[in-house]
Amino acid sequence: MPGDALGILQSDVLVRKALEAALADIRANPWLLDYVFAYLPKDGLTVSEYGHKEVVNAKRWFLANNVRVVMVTAMNAGDRLPAISVELVESTEANENTLGDVHYNPLEGVPAPVPTLTDPFTPTSWNSQTATLVLPPSAVAQVDVVPGMSIVLPNGSSYAITEVLDEATVVVVGAGENMNWARAVVQPPAPALVRHMESASFKETYSLGVHIHGEPAYLTYLHSVLVFCLLRYREVLLEARGFERSSFSSSDAARNAFFGEENVFSRYVTLQGYVRHYWPKLVVPTLTSVLVFPVVTSVTQDGTDTSSVVTPVDPTQVNTDLADAVGWGAPGDDVDAELAAKTAGYGLRQPGELQGPSTDDDNGAPDGPQGPAVQPQPNGQLASILEDEQGPSAQDVGTPQGNLPVDVSNLEDE
Repeated sequence: MPGDALGILQSDVLVRKALEAALADIRANPWLLDYVFAYLPKDGLTVSEYGHKEVVNAKRWFLANNVRVVMVTAMNAGDRLPAISVELVESTEANENTLGDVHYNPLEGVPAPVPTLTDPFTPTSWNSQTATLVLPPSAVAQVDVVPGMSIVLPNGSSYAITEVLDEATVVVVGAGENMNWARAVVQPPAPALVRHMESASFKETYSLGVHIHGEPAYLTYLHSVLVFCLLRYREVLLEARGFERSSFSSSDAARNAFFGEENVFSRYVTLQGYVRHYWPKLVVPTLTSVLVFPVVTSVTQDGTDTSSVVTPVDPTQVNTDLADAVGWGAPGDDVDAELAAKTAGYGLRQPGELQGPSTDDDNGAPDGPQGPAVQPQPNGQLASILEDEQGPSAQDVGTPQGNLPVDVSNLEDE
């Protein structure tokens, strides 16, 4: 089922039920009619003819007659009156739609069955004291487990994974000591699917007909009650339910020829408001896990891009492994001194230096002893450095996109 999206709003039903609820509330609280007709006994020119006595007559008439609210298509000559008819006159897409119909809440979870990420398995081991569970190699090969996933048993019991110690060992919560983990599976967090929602705003116009039989004064009574309903219950029964920014106007009263020779009088109220229609654009799966691989970007002097993805390594050894790979020395060496020696003469600033020795070409760009300066990457971190102390050759100069063994965050060219 959809979440907060209302789909294609059936506003004709919305308006009709709103009027029914408003009339029922007034009938259950007759004192509200005193506010509907409060003007008559307080006006100096009307008090003598339409004073308190007229208010009593209006209240008595309304409470004695059940006012029906019907769609105009359901009205027929000879129907029981009084009644209020509801008719949709126009529904036009508003000119306020922008951003390609993107809904203000663009994503919505789909309460669909959560898929399994592994085949049924039996864990290699379970330690209830430490709440650690070891997955078998078959499950490890199918999924990269991350916190937030769950171990689910055939009976539907679910145990959340709160910590991943290594690729096979996880910490779960809520499991007892004597657990039967047979035919367990790994599931991602819910929701497993999300909808991309879109919406559009429409301006809608309704004609609300007030119809009475007999005295024309009754038409005034019922019209006043309808106006009171549209004002007092606008926020709760219209705007809160999707019919927003409503406004209305009234026409004059006249005999209704639709009812033939019957003494029927009608008056119409034009109600306008804005509604929003929603629809799903796409249904896509959510992310279940993210693998992070160190990346080394490198460019040779002739401009060739030889970027590559480094195979996964122990995160605690990234610095030393990369340092050894690019010739910065073994762990524990004075890599700062070695780095300073290797970059001397290339226009690169070392920590604590204003500028290393260099020469400038005609354009003012610093040069090395045998060629142009080595330009740092946009992130300001130094790439792998050539071991040739005479200057750069056709070998690669790269930038590890991760933690470097030295602080070179302030390196920049002249």
